[in-house]
Amino acid sequence: MASNSTGDPTAANNSNGNGGQSEEIIVAIVALVVSVIALLGTILQVLQQYFASATGFSNCDRKVIGQWSEGVVRKFRMHELRFEVQFDTPVIFVTSARNKDKGPIANQANIFIKGTPESLKETKTEPLNGDKDNIQNIKPTANGISKWSPSGLRQRTTFQTMRTGHKERQSMREGIHTADNERATWVTLLSHLQNMESQSSDWQQEQFDDNGPPRGAIVTPPGFEDRKLAVALQIKRKSWDTMPDSVKKPYATTTMCHIIEIAAMMGLHWKIFDRIRDIYRAEGNGYILSGHDVSDLGIMFTFQVCGKSKFQASRIIPSDEVKELSFGIVSTLFRKHDDTDNRRLEFPTEEPQDMAILQLGSANEFAETLVSLGCNTNSAKYLRDNSKKHGHLFPLAFEITGMLGRKLHIRNTFFRMLPNPTFYHWDKKFFSLRRLLTAYKANIDDNDLIPHPTAHIEKLKKQAEVVVETFRSTRKQRGDNGFDLKLFCALDDAIDFCDEFLTRTPDEEKNNLKIIEVVVREHFQLVLHMVNEEEAPDTPGLDDVRSVATSKHEVPSFEDLNAASPEQKQEKFMDLYFSSVLPTVRKRCTRTLRHAARTFLAPHEGRAPAKPKAGATVNIPSRTPTPTPGLPVLQVEGGNQGSPSSSSSSSLSTREELGMSNSNIISASEDEITEIWCTLVFRMLCWLLLHDFHKNDIQLAKSEQWGSRLPVYIA
Repeated sequence: MASNSTGDPTAANNSNGNGGQSEEIIVAIVALVVSVIALLGTILQVLQQYFASATGFSNCDRKVIGQWSEGVVRKFRMHELRFEVQFDTPVIFVTSARNKDKGPIANQANIFIKGTPESLKETKTEPLNGDKDNIQNIKPTANGISKWSPSGLRQRTTFQTMRTGHKERQSMREGIHTADNERATWVTLLSHLQNMESQSSDWQQEQFDDNGPPRGAIVTPPGFEDRKLAVALQIKRKSWDTMPDSVKKPYATTTMCHIIEIAAMMGLHWKIFDRIRDIYRAEGNGYILSGHDVSDLGIMFTFQVCGKSKFQASRIIPSDEVKELSFGIVSTLFRKHDDTDNRRLEFPTEEPQDMAILQLGSANEFAETLVSLGCNTNSAKYLRDNSKKHGHLFPLAFEITGMLGRKLHIRNTFFRMLPNPTFYHWDKKFFSLRRLLTAYKANIDDNDLIPHPTAHIEKLKKQAEVVVETFRSTRKQRGDNGFDLKLFCALDDAIDFCDEFLTRTPDEEKNNLKIIEVVVREHFQLVLHMVNEEEAPDTPGLDDVRSVATSKHEVPSFEDLNAASPEQKQEKFMDLYFSSVLPTVRKRCTRTLRHAARTFLAPHEGRAPAKPKAGATVNIPSRTPTPTPGLPVLQVEGGNQGSPSSSSSSSLSTREELGMSNSNIISASEDEITEIWCTLVFRMLCWLLLHDFHKNDIQLAKSEQWGSRLPVYIA
């Protein structure tokens, strides 16, 4: 055993060597693992540095820009050894639904906001109701719709039930959206624009089903493709490298004129529009739109939801001319129908010289508009003086809009709302347009007021009778203030009848447009004078009224309107217009036109008389109590005003010498003036009833922004 305990030393050495090698292998393995970990850490650290160079990537995730995050990419810049973040944002603008490819970005199709599931997908917008699955499961049937329930059973649902469920889901979803503070506001704006189109289309179809044409009549409402006012967008690729330091989220791009138009479409009313300090704020319909200047960028707007919104009866008429109303500009029936882009380029706010454009955005613009029609200085002073009265039952700015404004209502639709182009409130609590139209019919039928009605007056009586009878039938079914398609059609036809008469081809080359201008001018001159200076003893207008008023009718006054009861106010107003205003306007217009046809502006001595061009306007000092500037005139040599024949022949020879064509002749009988005045008043009442304005909407002066392509941004 002793020999065994003292074994072979070689074996012991081998055992120690194997143990040392094992330890070395373990140490090597541990070192290798540590090295690999260190290498991986270094690699990850390097990768982290590279990925960290992708500045702004975390600000472009789904929480911030919704489905637009699908277009966010990191592009490696080899020459800079860093990543660049690129993302898509919308360029939002307003255009016609038929404009498919003309937009801010060349060679790119326009994507329209229609409120349909397809449009939601194209615009990468999330619906407010959050019901994308149910939309796909809905299938039309003969008696309504069929929808597969979660249990697999098919349920039959009516359209009314579907609308109710849609509204409930929408209200729930709208409440959730107000808490998404981390989201870019333009994403919320796109969702609410989609909701505007969806909700208004549903309401339009509902009204068409309930208040539409009688059974058997084949009438369909215009589709989206027929709209001349729609919101569209194009996709623009941007890099975070160009983002200003003060901007932390991707922003959408638009222009100043388009943001104003979009605000009007969504029911927002401007409270502050300060271009000097670059402070802007609009409120209304549950929304707030505020803007301010951002350094190194420009004007940035923020869209916020502060309440519940509705796009039903308050939905703006999707007509192209609505854009101009948002800036206080009204296109009249005498303006040529031209392309939208051409209207923007011509910039109509530069000194209007005719009745094609009305500027009503401020007291100064309204005064200049009346002056351009030939009104005297006193009329402009009344409008510029806040202590003076600017209206009667309603402001005169709405009266001239109804008389001359282009009809914007679209046939076979129920939308009536318009942006208010005036700086006055439209408050219908103090009068009733339906009672005014009824009183108008009673007065135009009175043979004492119009003893010898012409053929046109008889047609006007029939038009008024149709409208009043439609009132009565509609009231039985829809109430006092209800509307149905029959009433809309009656008002449309009445305005079309008036427009056809006012824009008719001149007979015997007479300048009918100038005659209408004289009637409009004398009417507003007189009304402004009567509402402000009625008690003055030296009022020439009241002398005319007393001299022409019939003995059977008591001469009312505008002061009587304030004391009248709500039931009698409309009747007194129309009695005043027909028994006082009409005779005076008729007398003044006849005298003005006769005076213009036989007087001239004598040239200065030593200066040759200028040869006026055809259609030129020559201002003359008036010899009548009321100045009448702005009329083409004819010269009478030597001032001889003997016999009518000598005056006529002298005027004819002078007209030939001056090179004036027959189109410059301004002459009209009292019957023609009566026809024009009655047509304008009837058109005004029908126009104001066919269209509507929100009572909280007033215009802030911004006519210079019409057509402005100043880039602005939406946060």
